[in-house]
Amino acid sequence: MKLARIRSAAAAACALAALTLVTACNRDSSSGSADSGGDKPAIGIDLPRSDSDFWNSYAEYLKKDVKSEDINALPLSNSQNDVTKLVANVQVFQNTGAKAVVMAPQDTGAIASTLDTLASKKIPVVSVDTRPDKGDVYMVVRADNRAYGTKACEFLGEQLGGKGKVAELQGALDSINGRDRSEAFAECMKTKFPKIKVFELPTDWKGDVASAKLQSLLAQHPDL
Repeated sequence: MKLARIRSAAAAACALAALTLVTACNRDSSSGSADSGGDKPAIGIDLPRSDSDFWNSYAEYLKKDVKSEDINALPLSNSQNDVTKLVANVQVFQNTGAKAVVMAPQDTGAIASTLDTLASKKIPVVSVDTRPDKGDVYMVVRADNRAYGTKACEFLGEQLGGKGKVAELQGALDSINGRDRSEAFAECMKTKFPKIKVFELPTDWKGDVASAKLQSLLAQHPDL
C-alpha cells in the first residue's frame, strides 16, 4: 500500500506538471466555453478505474493537487476499465472546451483513433502509467515496466539458486504494462535461469482470477 501511494503520488504530480506546461503552450486567441475571459485553459482528466490501491491513491492525490495548484479541471470522469467509456468521456471533454486531456488507457491498442482526433483538434494528451500502442501523445508518465519484470526475475532466480518452479501472475496483455513486464520476465528467465520452469498465469489484473489460477496450479505442483 505504501509503495502504491508513493508511485501514485508521483504519477499525479508529474501529470499535472506536464499539464501546466502543455496548456501554457496551447493557449490561443479562440474563445470557448471553458476558456473565456482569459481564464486558465480547461483540462479534461479521466480516471481509468477504481479497483486498486494504486488508482484510488492516484485519484486522491490528483484531486488534492488540482485544488492546491489551482488548475482549471473539468469534472473528473472514470472510464472504469472500458475503452468505449473512455472514448465517450473524451468526447464530453471536447464538447465542454477542454484544451488538454489526461488519460490512462487500459486497452492501449484501442485508443489510437481517439488520440488522432484529439491531435487533429490540437488538444494535447498526457498518458499516465500506460503508453498507447499508436497515436500521438504530448507526454507519457510511466514507470519502466520492463525493469519490473527483469528485477522480479533476478530476485526469484537468485532465491531459488537457478532451479525450481515459478508462477508468474501476468497482468492484462492488452496493456503495454502487462506485456512489458511479462516479456521482460520471460526473456530474463530464459537467458539467466534456464533451469527454472515458469508457469504463466494470465489474470487481466483481477485478484480473484489470480487466486483461482494459483490455487489450481499449486494443487498440481505443490513444489512450486
